[in-house]
Amino acid sequence: MARYRFVSEGFPESEYAPSALAAEAYLSGKEEGGAARSDSLLRVLVRGYPKSPPAREVLDRNAIEVEPESLAAWVALWEEAHPEADSATLPDSAGADGESSEMFAFTDGSEGPLEGPPAPLRLSKRAEPTYPLLPLGDRPRPATAEVEVEVSEEGKIVDARIVRSSEEIFEGPALAAAYQCRYFPETNAGPRTANLMFEFRSGPR
Repeated sequence: MARYRFVSEGFPESEYAPSALAAEAYLSGKEEGGAARSDSLLRVLVRGYPKSPPAREVLDRNAIEVEPESLAAWVALWEEAHPEADSATLPDSAGADGESSEMFAFTDGSEGPLEGPPAPLRLSKRAEPTYPLLPLGDRPRPATAEVEVEVSEEGKIVDARIVRSSEEIFEGPALAAAYQCRYFPETNAGPRTANLMFEFRSGPR
């Protein structure tokens, strides 16, 4: 989250800012009570970068409600602020040669452009944990467990550890479920980490 915020707040004119905002919104939405912040970030994304692919995706799936008049005004403001950009060019799109437009290039003071943060990993298969057997006399109750996983370039889980859990008895089933999950391959990205949140809603069947 800190890396995405660094890009969106520190380099708002960069080609990576819209994607960073979208990633912030996604992660915020996964946090408990983070729905309002997620919606706020999506609105900042659409208002500030109305013609970017992330903003268009948000609008296409109706993730937030935007009045047509407001959207038209935001687009007009963006075009006014970027008169040198072609009207059909999106603010974070690549140039005709496949390279990022110089207009949005940015550096960290060193030679060469600053690389943007990687996109969030996407699950291709999610496994749900089995409710554990409780000690005699215990009643089933809701529980949660958060697991940090290391993901290979092929999308397989190669390591997992418990970050937090409501009760220790739920940690084993959460780890077992985590190892059964799969992510879409991210070639040339190297091993990466992600967090999985598991909820136990009902007792054993």
